[in-house]
Amino acid sequence: MLKLHFINAEELLPGIENLKEDLGIVCASKEEADAVIVPEMSDETVIKIHAAFCDKCGKTKVTITYGGGKARFFRALSITCEKLKKGEKAFDVAEKPLFATDGAMFDMSRNAVMNVPTVKYAMRKMALMGLNTFMLYTEDTYEVPERPY
Repeated sequence: MLKLHFINAEELLPGIENLKEDLGIVCASKEEADAVIVPEMSDETVIKIHAAFCDKCGKTKVTITYGGGKARFFRALSITCEKLKKGEKAFDVAEKPLFATDGAMFDMSRNAVMNVPTVKYAMRKMALMGLNTFMLYTEDTYEVPERPY
């Protein structure tokens, strides 16, 4: 299990908490952590990851610069975790998404309709891919008595 310490990530912590199991991480104190993660928001829709190993403290410090929404941060965090688990201690990654809105639409109108746990699972995986749109397509699924047609 990868131990990470997050600095100035209060608004991201609920999402990190939801993704811990998918990422294979635990939140740890700075002293116990394998790496320290510092998120920085940007006005530019981008992901930039800069990781450097500190010989003095024996930890990797990772700065994740992201813009265009929290999903971009979670995409960068998934890339960071993958590299740290492979033993990489210093790396740079940059991505510029081609679309501001990117995601999937799921058909919930007939046959194999997803249940709530499955929807949550799909949303977690999509966040790790940096996708920021989740749509449910419904047709002839719900009856509204005041609107028979």
